[in-house]
Amino acid sequence: MLGKKGMSPLIVTILLIALAVALGAMIMNWTSDVAASVPGGSCDDTVIEPQSAFGGELICFDEEEGVIRLVVKNSGRSTLNSLVYRQVTQDMRVRDMAMPDSRLRPGDIYEGTIRHDGNGGVHLELIPEIIVEGEPALCTDRSLVRESIGPCPS
Repeated sequence: MLGKKGMSPLIVTILLIALAVALGAMIMNWTSDVAASVPGGSCDDTVIEPQSAFGGELICFDEEEGVIRLVVKNSGRSTLNSLVYRQVTQDMRVRDMAMPDSRLRPGDIYEGTIRHDGNGGVHLELIPEIIVEGEPALCTDRSLVRESIGPCPS
């Protein structure tokens, strides 16, 4: 029994290093998946889409009420802190207004109205706002923009 040879110390060292590297790779992969599932996220995971029905988008201008009516869905993977309506006035001033009750988890739908006088045409820019590292951030590159909006059906 004493005459049997065991594994070489060099082979054991190589196997232990390989095991440590494999275990480290598994832990890094697992933690990145957990971090990606945390609410909030990045603008890359942000998508807002207008909903459609009756052959068209559910975004229209109600001339009688003086409002833009819209129905949009958070189709991304990030929770939206709010939707922000960006208005550019005729004298070229920019005004951002947070839409009330517009916090949307992935898959949620928002129905709302935006007061608009209709002067100078009806333009819409809806910007998703998310929380990144505890601070609100506007995802302007993920905005829903409509240069002109048709009238609501009667």
